[in-house]
Amino acid sequence: MAGRKIPQWNITPGEALGNGAFCMLPFVHMHITPDGKPLPCCIGNMKYSSAIGRKNLSIEEMVNSDFMKELRLKMIKGERHEVCKGCYKIEDSGTGTYSFRNTANQKYQRHAGRVLRRTDENGNLMDFEMRYYDIRLSHVCNMKCRTCNSGYSSLWEAEDKKQGINITTDMMHDRNPTKFEEILEHVPYMEECYFAGGEPMVDDYHYYLLEALIEQGRTDVRLSYNTNLSKLKFKKYDVLALWEKFDNPVNVYSSIDHCEERAEYIRSGTKWPDIQKNIKTLLLEPNVNLQISSTVSMLNYTTLEEFYKKMLSTGLMPGGDWQLNPVSNPEWISVFNLPQHLKDKGREGIENIIKWVRSDEKVIRMFTKRNYNFEHTVENIKAFPDLVDSAGVSFEKVRSEFVSETTRLDNLRKENFVEVFPELTELYE
Repeated sequence: MAGRKIPQWNITPGEALGNGAFCMLPFVHMHITPDGKPLPCCIGNMKYSSAIGRKNLSIEEMVNSDFMKELRLKMIKGERHEVCKGCYKIEDSGTGTYSFRNTANQKYQRHAGRVLRRTDENGNLMDFEMRYYDIRLSHVCNMKCRTCNSGYSSLWEAEDKKQGINITTDMMHDRNPTKFEEILEHVPYMEECYFAGGEPMVDDYHYYLLEALIEQGRTDVRLSYNTNLSKLKFKKYDVLALWEKFDNPVNVYSSIDHCEERAEYIRSGTKWPDIQKNIKTLLLEPNVNLQISSTVSMLNYTTLEEFYKKMLSTGLMPGGDWQLNPVSNPEWISVFNLPQHLKDKGREGIENIIKWVRSDEKVIRMFTKRNYNFEHTVENIKAFPDLVDSAGVSFEKVRSEFVSETTRLDNLRKENFVEVFPELTELYE
């Protein structure tokens, strides 16, 4: 992308986008967690959230906080900031994995010239138009996943309170109901809405926004979801009926980490037959792009091969497409902290998957029938073991917390880690 130089910066939009630090998201987007903590995006370094803004600030005040102005200035100058280390780490890993920054720049590059012209010498955005919505107004959720916490799940919060665990979560929509009204002001500018949570399918605010988009004639907005796929109907709402009113296919990233009892253990509240039913329903919807998006932790890394093959063979892995997301927090369950020999086992499983999709004639025919390039899946997953190996500490550092937290949750939820994951018994010994 070339273009004319922006006078106050003496750079072209293309030069900014290509400087290795610049990201469009701080210029077109604001991420706010369910408990009101603001970040430049959903993978921003959480320790900087308090520096960005207080919960009682408006969205636009957060966007033009001193921190965000400084961040934009650094990005324009090609200087990296620690808040964005997640993307830079991926880009520097040498694995070829595409970062969130790369994706955002590609998606919103046509706005680069305008946002640079509208950014003054102090980094202040002279007008803020929210192009990409990712503000989570609620932590309402019907599950309590092992890789989650009370900040992102109302069931987790209720469970913690019963245990006498101190809860500092203060849900944004309870404190400041005007946030939703602020969001509605940006409906004319929106290009994409990303719904997560919590669980968006059981969140009233999700449906209110869909109705607002429809009422204002913005059915051209792209919809994307991160969902546990437990519900397609909620109260008076049928989400499929609402999606049918939108012009573009809806992207659904379904958080499924394993099958059957392992799925029900990792994401407590899961009813596997319901998940199977809802997957099959969405696969019949022509305006829905469904992708399985797995959170990879200590619990499932070593058996990803078994999971993928079972999902594909039973018709539950649409097109064979698969997204892997390593969990780093909480540390005690992070895939990065697995003992090395179990990391090696996970790598072997990934390598076996790649050999399988490239050599099994039945699998190749399935990909071909669905007009899907299985090499795309291979590219997405083959770099994952390198990413896992590139970070972490010895499991010994987190062993005691892994055992204590697993025991606590097993006793509370009437579950049994050793019975469900016999291949991981050594982690518990």
